[in-house]
Amino acid sequence: MPIEKKNREWFIRIFSSVFICYHLLYVSDFLTMYTPILISPSQHVSLHLGGILFFSFLLVGAGRKSNPGHTPWYDILLAIAGLGVPLYYGFFYEDLILRSGEGALDISAGGWLLMALLLEASRRLLGLPFTSIVAGFVIYLLSSGYLPGILFHPSIPVLRIGEFMFVSGTGIFGAIVNISANVVIVFILFSQILLNAGAGDFFTSLATAAFGGMRGGPAKMAIISSGLFGTLSGSPVGNVAATGTFTIPLMKKTGYSSHYAGAVEAVASLGGILMPPVMGATIFILSDFLSMPYIEVCKRALMPAILYYLCLFMMVDQEAVRLKLKGLEKELRPPIISVLKKGWWYAIPLFVLIYLLAVVQYSPQKSAIWASASLVILSLLRKENRMGPMKLMVSFEQALRAMLQVGVAMGCASIIMAAFSITGLGFSISTLLTSISGGNLAVLLVLTALTSFVMGMGIGSIGCYIFLALAVVPAMVKMGVLGISAHLYVFYWSLLSFITPPVAILAYVAAGLAKANPFKVGWQASRLGVLAYALPFAFVLKPQLLLLGHPIDILVVTAFAVLGTVYMASGVGGHFILSLKWFQRLLFLAGAAILLFSTSFLWMSLAAIIPGVMAVRLFYLKKQAGPGSINPDHQNSE
Repeated sequence: MPIEKKNREWFIRIFSSVFICYHLLYVSDFLTMYTPILISPSQHVSLHLGGILFFSFLLVGAGRKSNPGHTPWYDILLAIAGLGVPLYYGFFYEDLILRSGEGALDISAGGWLLMALLLEASRRLLGLPFTSIVAGFVIYLLSSGYLPGILFHPSIPVLRIGEFMFVSGTGIFGAIVNISANVVIVFILFSQILLNAGAGDFFTSLATAAFGGMRGGPAKMAIISSGLFGTLSGSPVGNVAATGTFTIPLMKKTGYSSHYAGAVEAVASLGGILMPPVMGATIFILSDFLSMPYIEVCKRALMPAILYYLCLFMMVDQEAVRLKLKGLEKELRPPIISVLKKGWWYAIPLFVLIYLLAVVQYSPQKSAIWASASLVILSLLRKENRMGPMKLMVSFEQALRAMLQVGVAMGCASIIMAAFSITGLGFSISTLLTSISGGNLAVLLVLTALTSFVMGMGIGSIGCYIFLALAVVPAMVKMGVLGISAHLYVFYWSLLSFITPPVAILAYVAAGLAKANPFKVGWQASRLGVLAYALPFAFVLKPQLLLLGHPIDILVVTAFAVLGTVYMASGVGGHFILSLKWFQRLLFLAGAAILLFSTSFLWMSLAAIIPGVMAVRLFYLKKQAGPGSINPDHQNSE
């Protein structure tokens, strides 16, 4: 290895460690309480965004590939500018605020230069589609005085745009980048330490021991291990990569097709970001928009996530029945006691996180820091999992690399938010959607779902969520939808492009591991994740699914929703005890729709009874036919 390359790697590792450690010291209030160093919030957020841009240009080349052993001169210049412009904001903040509104050239130039740097960093890290849409908002700001209809806004001077982006409270250094600097980075570090401490292997082994012996065991292992790991990592793509390397080959080995195995892993990994307690960067923005404690958002999101996994688990089991699959041989399954003996301590950081969030009511970032600290301390007890200095440095570097995409995305999302703020575009779009829907909530929900899905394909979940939270959620709330329901509705739909063709990022990653056709994986994932398309409508119409309302109402609605989930899985999967004919599947699907969407107790009761009677009949037929006779061609001739 050339010395230059080795030195460069050490430089990156050391400075990424310094960068991450600084965040930990600042967020934990250690600097304020135990040192004479006083760093203001504006300085902190500027150091954060400056560091993100600095490393983005050093680590990712202009061709969107990792820079080689040496860094080109122009990337060094961009890195210096990426660090320098935010620092100018942070360390001269008070003077800049005093001079704002006077058309100061340096303030406006800072805003425009920062936008250009963010757009170039996003092109490298996030791709041209995302960058093009963000750039479209910048062009809109320049041309709004010449546009028709709701897009019209009196022309905004160029100097005013740059100034607003640079020093306004709703500009680039506003709430979204503050969330990135204070919360998201700590949770990303937590997930990286978990991974490097061997938590991914433990969750996979635990799922293998507990579910590997069941029919279709490897697929159920994928669901459980991806769910367990995903709830803590908050990264669906990382989840596929971490658990799919083991679960996908096992699924194929036991009889699942390549594309089905890839789809199961993709859908299970998406569920990880829907399941509390760690739900990715977007959920922290959602919490801030609602001014709702993060742990409260987690409580509301819990039941829909459970229903999501229940549906997936049932559909996988039905496929195992159809293919007559068995579980893993005993010699391939580790004893569950030995697995728990080796890895029981991984539960402690999770308990620490939830206890501090829910009981002590610490902030999310401080809770995550203490959970990370407990994980590092506990890892010292086992030699093979010990988080020594070198492992910690590797975790810091990986956390920084993972943070680059998120940080740049959140910086660009701030540009979108600033464009909404300065032009009032959100109010105009909200008014238009209300008008188009004719005051009909169902029409508005469908329009929102379509818009969210299309935008999610282009600008990712963070940008998509922010756009719709500003443009559509107000219209939903105006029609009587609860704020938390409206925001979670948009949150779910902003994520669905992860598994739905033609984008289906998770399907592409899983397809690579499964050596399968990505489109086949994507379409199968859409089928397996069918409940995710229905759940947002369900909890908007019935907020009891978010555990809101009288306990009796919550209990009744949840019970019907569980039954509706079972019916949905049966109707789509084509099995309920025995194989279903087309008209039986339609009845199950109709029953599921009523149980999930209807607010009438009478209709829900009728919908529960009719497929339920059919289920009893199928059970009776199976009992008559005897064991081992689950053949799709014979049991349904009623």
